[in-house]
Amino acid sequence: MARKPPTNKGTMKTYIAVFTTAEEGGFVVQFPDLPGCITEGDSFQEAFEMANDVLAHWMADQKQDYEPTPYEVLESQTKEGEQLVAVKLDTKLMDSYSTTARINLSLPGNSLYKIDEYLSEKGGDRSKLMTAATLQYIEASR
Repeated sequence: MARKPPTNKGTMKTYIAVFTTAEEGGFVVQFPDLPGCITEGDSFQEAFEMANDVLAHWMADQKQDYEPTPYEVLESQTKEGEQLVAVKLDTKLMDSYSTTARINLSLPGNSLYKIDEYLSEKGGDRSKLMTAATLQYIEASR
């Protein structure tokens, strides 16, 4: 019997992928909860890596949240030759696939000066710094 995957507590979600052995070799990977989220790989390891990538890419394009089906439900629907594999959504990878949106942001002049001074020392750009700082603030306040 396969081990149960972790539950979806917190912000990191785990989705169950169905790995099917392909006739020509390798694996086809589908996410039953995510229509059209399909990939493949020549080996199990490659298929798993591709599953991580396609999951992040697919979720980056979504405007709604998809709740994963419980493992037990999918297990009862598994056919011969299929294997259920838990895949955690890599939110950093997902963010790299997200499209950017331009906004107009007003800051006090002395704050902007401090931001630019910091960036001249450490490198980087305003957008990445503001995004990282905002996300860190949100996580810390939860």
